[in-house]
Amino acid sequence: MNDRKQILLVDDSPNEIRVLMENLKADYAVLAATSGQAALDAVANSEPDLVLMDVTMSPMNGYEACRILQQDYPQVPVIFVSANTGTEEILKGFDAGGRDYVTKPIEPAVLMSKIKIVFEQMERKRQLKDEKQQVSELAMAAMSSAGDLSIVLNFLRQATKLANQAELAELLTSTVEQYGVSASAQIRDAKGGVLNRAGREGFAPLEEDILSSSINIDGRILEKGRRLIVVYESVSLLVKNMPVDKAERCGELRDYLMILAENAHDLNQKIWAEKTLAEQRMTFVVDAVKDANETLSSIQTFQKSYKEDSIRIMDDILAEVESNFFSMGLTEDQEKMITRLIQNKLNEGMQHMEEGLHVDEKLKHLTESLDELTKNL
Repeated sequence: MNDRKQILLVDDSPNEIRVLMENLKADYAVLAATSGQAALDAVANSEPDLVLMDVTMSPMNGYEACRILQQDYPQVPVIFVSANTGTEEILKGFDAGGRDYVTKPIEPAVLMSKIKIVFEQMERKRQLKDEKQQVSELAMAAMSSAGDLSIVLNFLRQATKLANQAELAELLTSTVEQYGVSASAQIRDAKGGVLNRAGREGFAPLEEDILSSSINIDGRILEKGRRLIVVYESVSLLVKNMPVDKAERCGELRDYLMILAENAHDLNQKIWAEKTLAEQRMTFVVDAVKDANETLSSIQTFQKSYKEDSIRIMDDILAEVESNFFSMGLTEDQEKMITRLIQNKLNEGMQHMEEGLHVDEKLKHLTESLDELTKNL
């Protein structure tokens, strides 16, 4: 394969073309044109790597041909060849779009040096263009990746506030659909409970069965055509329209879906642990309330029995004292005085017991409240 660079020689003098060709043919593939129009036609047909353009030609001179050429093929560099070395003439060449200027008679070493310099400049320009394109592509990819990552970060930010599996399933499917795909999810708990959630398109036939059976697949991912299933112990994610015609994008989405499913599993475990802890705390509270209720009921029963026994004892004391007055040899006034003293003390004791009734009422109200509370727990 001939990979030598191609140079087009343009001059209306066959002799000048022959001289140039002799100097260049060892290192380059050489074409020739004897007029400005012929040069334009040659560039259109073969698009050489460089044009050596004579200035003095008719009817179209080299400057005119260069201007037209640069309009359609700005990537093809032109070096002018002329016997006129005046500054004004050289400036006209640069104004027409030329890269350099070689004066006649041609010095082979100077010509080869100028050609080499132009080719090096064009190569640097091409490299810079490629680098610019790469930077642009990297920037676009970075922007795209930043947008994709922000979806994951928003999911994590919102998921930390979730209270139950239903909210988690809803957030997971809506987050996946931000990537432009349709998804369904299944969230499982430690007791065998299953919660299915479809995306905007709803469940297609058998999708719930697919999610339920996905726990039995080997590995984390199963791909079948445009469908993709990501499976963790407590979370299964089904995507129905993966962009399989875009391999790179498909790979990126696969990574993000794995991240989302893994974090959804971790969050589900956290929700379940907090739910279990809350249930344990509730059981403890219910048991404590029941124990307190039983204790208060016992106190209330004791209070009632104690009051009844106290009243009976006081009545027995008064009756026994009165029955022994005769054997004591007391006068009537003495008996009345003793009876009055005992009665006053008994009345004082009864007053204390009446005040205790208020405590009984409070205990009764408290036990009724605890009974109602245990019914609602």
